[in-house]
Amino acid sequence: MVWQIADSVAIPTRIKSAGAVNWSLMPWIKFILLCYALLAIFVSGGLFFKDRHYASKLLALFTLLMGLEMINYVYATTALLSISKVFVARYYFYVGFLYGPILWFYLLFLWDQKRQFNWRDSLHLIPIILAFLYFFDIFILPGEERIAFIRAHFFDRVMPLNYARALHLLIYAILIVRYCLRMPEDLSKIKRVLSSGIAAIFLFTSVLMLGFTCFARDWHDFAPYYLIISTIVFSMAYLLYFQPDFMVRLGGKYVHSGIGKADMERIRAKIEQSLQQHQLFLQRNLNLKTLAVSIDEKPHHLSQTFSRLIQESFNEHVNRYRIDYAKEILLDPAFAHLTIEAIAQEAGFNNRVTFNKFFQKFTGMKPSAYKSMGVSFGSP
Repeated sequence: MVWQIADSVAIPTRIKSAGAVNWSLMPWIKFILLCYALLAIFVSGGLFFKDRHYASKLLALFTLLMGLEMINYVYATTALLSISKVFVARYYFYVGFLYGPILWFYLLFLWDQKRQFNWRDSLHLIPIILAFLYFFDIFILPGEERIAFIRAHFFDRVMPLNYARALHLLIYAILIVRYCLRMPEDLSKIKRVLSSGIAAIFLFTSVLMLGFTCFARDWHDFAPYYLIISTIVFSMAYLLYFQPDFMVRLGGKYVHSGIGKADMERIRAKIEQSLQQHQLFLQRNLNLKTLAVSIDEKPHHLSQTFSRLIQESFNEHVNRYRIDYAKEILLDPAFAHLTIEAIAQEAGFNNRVTFNKFFQKFTGMKPSAYKSMGVSFGSP
C-alpha cells in the first residue's frame, strides 16, 4: 500500500541518480524490505490455498501485490535499475487502483461467504482501465525513451496520475470504514475485529500516501517509512488473521464462555426447531437477541453458531425461511387476492424492497415472475 507513494513522486530525482544507487544506501533497510516482499509472496500462496472461499483468494491477491510492490521499490532504488529499465513505470502506477477494490470485496465475501461476483462488480475496474489508457502511450515506449519522456513531462503527465491514485485509495478507505461502521449485529467478534483492523490500517496508510504524494522530495528518503509501515502492516496482518483471539482480548471484547462444536450442534437444533415448528421467522421484529431469548441461549453463542456451523448470517438464515414460506403463499390459490407487498408482510418482511432483494437472491427471479410461473404451470 504505502510503499507505492514516492515510487512516482520522485521519478526525476531517481532517474538522474539511478545509476549511482547501490546497496550501500541503507542496505539493511533494502534487505529487510526484500525479505518482506519474499515473505508476502510466500504467504499469498498459503492464503490462496487456505480454503475455497473468495475472501482468502482476495486476501492472497492483495498480499501478492504488496510483495511485488516492495520488489519494484528495491529494484528501482538499486543497481538493478541500471541493468534493465524494462519495468520502470510499468507497475506501480496501476496497482494502486486495485488495492481499494480488493479490500472492498474481501470484506463483502468475509461477511457473506455465499456471495458471488456479478457484472456490476466489474465497474470497480473502470479507474484502472482509465489510468492505463491515460498512460498507454508512455507505457509502450522503450526503457530509455520512457524515462526521458517521464523526466520531461513529470508534472503534466505523471503527477495527475499520482494524485488520482492517492485520491482513489483514500476514497475506498473512507468507504470501507463507513461500511465497517454498519456491521451486521450477528457478525462474529473475530470478523468484527478483523474488519475493523483492516479498515483502520488501510485508512492510515491511504492518508500517509496522500501526504507523501503531495509533499515528498526524494524517493530514497522513503526507505525508513517503508520499513515502518510495512512492519506495521505485516505485524497487524499476522495478529488479525492468524491470532484473532489475541486482538479480541486486546480490545477488551474477549468472551471466555466460548462453546464447542457439540454445543453449537445443540443450539442449531433449537434454532431450526424454533423456525420450522414455531415459525418465529414470521415475526417482523425478530432479531438475534429475541431469538436467543426465545430458545434460552446467549446471543453471542447464537452468533458463533451462525458464523461457524451454519455458515450463514442470522438475517440470511431467517430470510431464507421467509422466502420459502412466501413461495408457498404465492402458489396458493387461497392467497391469490393478496398483493406482493401483502405477501411480503405475511412472510415476516417489513417492506417489499427487502422481500424482493432476498427473493431474487434465493430463487433467481422476482416474486411476480415466480407467481406468474406458478399460474402458467398450475400450482401444486
